[in-house]
Amino acid sequence: MFDVIILKPTQFRLEDKMYIILDDKPFSLHVQRREDDMKIVHDDPTDALGLGSTERRHPVIRLEYILAQEVVEQMKSAKSIQFRYYSGPDIITISFSPEKVLQLQKLLTSV
Repeated sequence: MFDVIILKPTQFRLEDKMYIILDDKPFSLHVQRREDDMKIVHDDPTDALGLGSTERRHPVIRLEYILAQEVVEQMKSAKSIQFRYYSGPDIITISFSPEKVLQLQKLLTSV
């Protein structure tokens, strides 16, 4: 499984402690590969000459991990799927919509 996370410029480095939460039950994710990079965002200039434009650097983290078969099996019947990450004091939770959960379950049962 692959994941890309873009942090705010002021956030701390993403910790290695990560979870997938299925129906409120957490499972640890074990990262196979991690790439830390930086995305540079230029704000729109305030005038035609580009004066006043600013540059912000957003940390970008690319993750690759393999899900345990137990997790995959539980995903097939889960009503809610979330991913939980930690960035210093910030807790980042990504929740799948019910439609996305159904799409993922269809994909998992077709394999």
